[in-house]
Amino acid sequence: MAAGACVSSLVAELQCSICKDIFTEPVTVDCGHIFCQECLTQKWEGQKSRACAVCGETSNSGAPRSNYTLARVSALLRRERASTKLCHKHSQELDFFCKEEDEAICFICQFSRQHENHCVIPIESVLVEFKNEMTEKMEECETAKAKYECSLEHIEEQAAATGAQLQRVVEATQRFLSSEEQRVLECLRREEEAQQEEIKKEIRSVKEGLAILTESLKEVEQEQETGRGLILKSLQDAWKRVDATKTATNKAPYEMEVEKYLKSLSGDVWEKMLSAIDTDLVLLDPNTAHHSLVLGDDLSSLFFHEVKWDQDSSPKSYDSCCCVLGAWGFTLGTHTWEVEVGDRSDWDIGVAQESANRKGKVVLSPENGYWAIWLRNGKNYQALDSPPVDLTLESKPKRIRVLLEYEGGKLSFFNDQDSSLIYTFTDTFTERLYPYFTPTGNVGVGNAQPMVIRTSNQKQLHD
Repeated sequence: MAAGACVSSLVAELQCSICKDIFTEPVTVDCGHIFCQECLTQKWEGQKSRACAVCGETSNSGAPRSNYTLARVSALLRRERASTKLCHKHSQELDFFCKEEDEAICFICQFSRQHENHCVIPIESVLVEFKNEMTEKMEECETAKAKYECSLEHIEEQAAATGAQLQRVVEATQRFLSSEEQRVLECLRREEEAQQEEIKKEIRSVKEGLAILTESLKEVEQEQETGRGLILKSLQDAWKRVDATKTATNKAPYEMEVEKYLKSLSGDVWEKMLSAIDTDLVLLDPNTAHHSLVLGDDLSSLFFHEVKWDQDSSPKSYDSCCCVLGAWGFTLGTHTWEVEVGDRSDWDIGVAQESANRKGKVVLSPENGYWAIWLRNGKNYQALDSPPVDLTLESKPKRIRVLLEYEGGKLSFFNDQDSSLIYTFTDTFTERLYPYFTPTGNVGVGNAQPMVIRTSNQKQLHD
């Protein structure tokens, strides 16, 4: 007899009449019928008489007797059934799969009320579907792994570039603080010397007063023998000399203005330092850069590269246009920066508001949150205002100076060589504005060199 048929026959004989499954901790009642201990306990719970669930005979003896032999056989049968992967209810092969219940079932189960109207398919079909799905998942995982590895490399490069720039800023900060420290210490030293000289003068004055008092005391003692009138006159002269010495000893105590010097390092210096280190420092934000752009290690230069990175685009990045924004924007104040364009034949320079579109086609105009000028084909300059304005320049600028006056609502562009005005946008700014740059995707002659961004303090950082 096959193992499956053998197990099926045993199951029929060793099933509990209550749960219809193989016995668990079987017990025997007075009439001889056998049940699972838990099934019988639940059956009798709340009943006045303990009637057999099969024949109805009442059991008058004590607790049902445990059947240890049957318990061992039942346990063996359970293990055998599990090893042959049979249905635990019908001891049939699990040849089908119910998608609703997400479980393997036997031929009998698929016609039961539990699986009525369920989607039941052959187990072989499930295995094929599972294999195909796993293959797709593996391919997705491999693709994701490659992208994450690319992202890891990208993050390492970003961290290295940002760390190098941070080190330059810290070094400039340290040089500034060291200079301020020396300046404040020199002021402190000069005040210390000045106050010490004053105190030394007072000490000399006090010593002179002591000498006068000592001499007066001697004179009074010498006049004691001459008579009261002379003594009185000597005392009056002595008191006058004593009063003169009081002026020298009643001055306010000398002290250093500690708060002034500490405040100069804890307050005023920070404002000076921000000015020295640069509130206008313009660095590029790699997270906004199109994948075809390559940024310099110091995050202040960029150029177009034809090979795209195999990496998903960031929510902040441009995905169709070769653009990049500054790392931080401005909501007030006056700010200026320079862009070295050299002999490039194509470029865009300007500002973009925070909510400006970065996905798909980017249309440069104030209505779309962009204020910019551009050069095309090495000769066509245009201010992308509403409507666009063609620009005629006397000379080709190699360095563009950008001046943003936020509260004044002005954005101006100058030829930095001769300070001639190229164009001024006039508008009302309501959002944070970020410096905006595009070397364009034109890789023809004249566009090989990078665009370089500088502010006055960035120049100092690189000196």
